Amino acid sequence: MADPALYADNRAWTETSKKYDKCRSRLERWYGRWEEAQEKLEEINRRFTD
Repeated sequence: MADPALYADNRAWTETSKKYDKCRSRLERWYGRWEEAQEKLEEINRRFTD
C-alpha cells in the first residue's frame, strides 16, 4: 500500500484494499481472543497468588 503505482490501477487498488480490510478484521478478532485469554490467565494467577 506504500507503492504510489498501486493507486493508479483501480482494480489492483480495490483488490489490495479488500485484502487489507480482511486481514485487519482477522487481526482484530485475534487481538480480542488474546485479550480474553490474557484476562483468564490473570484471573488464574490471582487465584494462586492470593
